[in-house]
Amino acid sequence: MSTLVRRAVTALACAGAVTAASACGLVAYVKDGELPPDRDGPAASAPEPTASPTPDPSAPADGGPTDGASPGATPGGASPAGEFRDGPVPAEKPSFDEGSLGPAPPPGDFTASVEYEIKRFVNAFGMEYDPESSVECGELRAEEGATGSCDATYAGHRAVFEVTVTGPDAFEYETGRLPVSREAVEERYRYRTGQERVRCDMEEYAMVTSASSGIVCASAAGDRAQVEVSSDGSGVAFDER
Repeated sequence: MSTLVRRAVTALACAGAVTAASACGLVAYVKDGELPPDRDGPAASAPEPTASPTPDPSAPADGGPTDGASPGATPGGASPAGEFRDGPVPAEKPSFDEGSLGPAPPPGDFTASVEYEIKRFVNAFGMEYDPESSVECGELRAEEGATGSCDATYAGHRAVFEVTVTGPDAFEYETGRLPVSREAVEERYRYRTGQERVRCDMEEYAMVTSASSGIVCASAAGDRAQVEVSSDGSGVAFDER
């Protein structure tokens, strides 16, 4: 099992930074080991700079926010997993619009800055903005060594983030799995292949770690690739081997 980890986030000056490679010095990596508490497993092992992630199977939800997969659907009654779906080939490489998140909170509100950054990351990882997504952390002390938990919801899924304050204006956070949008993945696969009819073998939202997600996409023209989700929320890659 793998864990998504992000660290060195300067919350006050850089909440809502446009990219992980910004001046805020945001770093992301995936580590091997067991999931942290409250994420389907015992305490996590020590982080490593690099790792080979493993796919994470998901389970249907009974209703309400969950940290497993749900059979949720997009508005308009989209087709179930396994069917080819038609859509226009994007003229430009699709990317997540962080402007949809709205303005960042005032720099003096540390807890709000943490919530905003985690919400940004969850939506960017999903590659599709969910206007009903939310993050609640409770009150976080802006003191080095302080810890707390944040509950994030996205597309009917729930993820628990563990937060550690690393300085007066910085923190790091980690979680086990996050959902990605099938519509967003298929849009990016259309751009990759130039084909309008594609399918990705997943529900409308699938819980994954990153890199080798266990998702396979195909086009009606015979293209086929495994999906690799970037751990920094910057998009996906398609491994055609």
